[in-house]
Amino acid sequence: MKVYIVVRWGNPYEEDKCDGRDTFFFVVARNHLNASRRVTRYLKETEPECSEMKYQYLCNQILELGEYTADSAKEYILSGPFYKFFAFNERLYQKYWLRDTFGGTSFSLCWQVPKTHISQRNQD
Repeated sequence: MKVYIVVRWGNPYEEDKCDGRDTFFFVVARNHLNASRRVTRYLKETEPECSEMKYQYLCNQILELGEYTADSAKEYILSGPFYKFFAFNERLYQKYWLRDTFGGTSFSLCWQVPKTHISQRNQD
């Protein structure tokens, strides 16, 4: 199991929507796809009004923090949601994923190839 930070850009409860504070979750999961699915399912269950507001449930970015060594084989949301402006320093994470976009305006269901910065970090 691994621990991930799963981020949805913005949140539906602020005037700025997508440009407002981002929605964060810490998730324990087998892989980044399961982490994303767990958060999406949670958002659909807890934010039913989002569909009326035409606000997205999909997560936009996933950051891998590392191994989760507890004895549990269960996937779950460890913490969240919490709302903060997101400042991302890619050199701090082993792997991260961004959701593909169509012309920068709408999101697909596909994730880009994982980005890694292990070699850069070892050179610093």
